[in-house]
Amino acid sequence: MVCASSAAMPTSADQVRYDDLVEGLKRHYRNTEDRDLVEVEKRLKHLDPFFTGTRAAKIDAAMVSRYVERRKKEHAANGTINRELGILTRSFRLAVEAKRLAAQPVVHKLEEASPRSGFFEPEEFEQVRKSLPEDLPVAETLAYTHGWRMQSECSLWRSATSISGRVRSGSTRA
Repeated sequence: MVCASSAAMPTSADQVRYDDLVEGLKRHYRNTEDRDLVEVEKRLKHLDPFFTGTRAAKIDAAMVSRYVERRKKEHAANGTINRELGILTRSFRLAVEAKRLAAQPVVHKLEEASPRSGFFEPEEFEQVRKSLPEDLPVAETLAYTHGWRMQSECSLWRSATSISGRVRSGSTRA
């Protein structure tokens, strides 16, 4: 296990800030390779503007609730907010385990939408594919194979041009 020098870390729980929690979380994931840091950074992109500079002791259920309220105003899905809250709670849990904090805030997860449904079985898709106009089977097979949602597919094909049998898109799928 790799430990940081005591000079880099605050010595008292009152001095621990959100930024210190995030650094500890990133260090943990770099050392354990438990999680993709790109995914962590994606979640931190929303957490950081709200919590950066805040003393960890000041981050309580009420502050987390204000964060959730803000994210909902930004039209973030409950599942997305839950993933972000998971990063926050994990950073607190690691600090408690390292005895840098005595406790972590209570964080309630949001109810998430049901998983997507209505997928075609391969045999069903083949039947539909055979009935499509001549210029659509390749596009629909590509979308089906990659599990694209209809909105993503429509967006891609609206901006796509076919050149020499290749599809080029002017935008990327987020």
